[in-house]
Amino acid sequence: MNEVTIPQQDFDITLNEVDELLNQKDYDTLEANLVQCDVSLLVDIIDGIIDGRKKIFSLLPPERQANLILKLSENSQDEILSALSNEALARIIRFMEDDNATDLIQLLPSDRTEGILAALSPRKRTRVSQLLKFDPDTAGGIMDMYFIQVKPSETVEAVRKKVHEYQKEHGGFPRVLIEDAQGNIAGYAPTRKLIGEPGKTEIARLSRPAIYVSYDEDQEVVLNKALEHNFTGIVVTDEQNKVVGVIRQQDFLKVAQEEATEDILHLSGLSKEENLLDSPLLALRRRYGWLLIHLIMTSMAASLVTLFHGTLAGFVILAAYLPIIGGTGRNVSTQSFAVVVRAMSLGEMDLKIGGKVLLKEIRVGLMIGILHGIILAAISYIFTQNIMLSLVLFLTMSVLLLIAGFLGSIIPITLRQLKFDPAISSTVFITTLADAFGYLIFLSLAHFLLV
Repeated sequence: MNEVTIPQQDFDITLNEVDELLNQKDYDTLEANLVQCDVSLLVDIIDGIIDGRKKIFSLLPPERQANLILKLSENSQDEILSALSNEALARIIRFMEDDNATDLIQLLPSDRTEGILAALSPRKRTRVSQLLKFDPDTAGGIMDMYFIQVKPSETVEAVRKKVHEYQKEHGGFPRVLIEDAQGNIAGYAPTRKLIGEPGKTEIARLSRPAIYVSYDEDQEVVLNKALEHNFTGIVVTDEQNKVVGVIRQQDFLKVAQEEATEDILHLSGLSKEENLLDSPLLALRRRYGWLLIHLIMTSMAASLVTLFHGTLAGFVILAAYLPIIGGTGRNVSTQSFAVVVRAMSLGEMDLKIGGKVLLKEIRVGLMIGILHGIILAAISYIFTQNIMLSLVLFLTMSVLLLIAGFLGSIIPITLRQLKFDPAISSTVFITTLADAFGYLIFLSLAHFLLV
């Protein structure tokens, strides 16, 4: 059965009003107000309230709960789901599409799965059980099983009847897959064509090429394929190339959000398990690992400066340029990193062009270094009248930014080769290495040319 969408009129209620009704235990009035709220407002209320989440959720009918539960924060989900019986969850799942029902069950402890499945209808149990076999981060984990297979000689009218019968039995609108003469899937029929074509037209005339992916293919790879083909019908197959499901546009929206969120968190050294209302100790435990690594690596980079204390003592002005050197190296390496990671995330880059991308970023870094070096050297000469210091600054910028372009591109490429998420390299590895090379190059040149 499809998730039920209930049209709502404009309505608003504040958290303070909800909290007051909860404190007064005026649940009838609270329920009357809640049923007028749209889903987004309900999400804001439940995620924003401190006490009473379980009570608010319990006042909603199962069809509203089904629309709401997967949109809540992890904290709200954990609190609410832990309080629901298997039978209550089964009533909610009755109003959810199979793939969303699977996502919900996967949020729960594994020892509850069997009990929840037992409380479902036989047809729902069978379909959800099949989806539970797949890893949630793969094509099998994001697909649904709403599809029918038709012969190429069937008419549009006959296919419409099959779709109508399928809807009555399963609730969802199926993707129409068209077989070839050998019984293999040759393509799919777009829904808009199915509705608008004359009834006597052979369904084969509506066929559009389908994109095939294996059930165990990573969801990010599948998303890239969908982007390449403008979200054309994605068909999921098993080891025997038998169709086991289809992936729709709305499924990719969820994947894109998950991947974007994960990349943003990784760029900051955070875990995707991090929640806004986590306890301070839990947040500390999740964050401090990367911060400790970063502290150690930056301390090592800073220790390079102590090797040149004599040079710095003789030319104190060198210390004024260290922040400029370090900051510029970090910026250029981060720019190269962002370009490469973006290309990877959009599926625009593979190993075949990795070498070309690397050379291009090195050249860009060198050109930026020469321009920056000329400008910084000129500014330095105006204020110090020291031509050798200007030369040191020019050479430092030229060499450092060449290296920064190399680091910003080679690190994500290497991490991808090692099967790691390239986004995790930004805050720790690239910036620290850029600092280390910047200090080492600048102070070494100063030692040999100024002392």
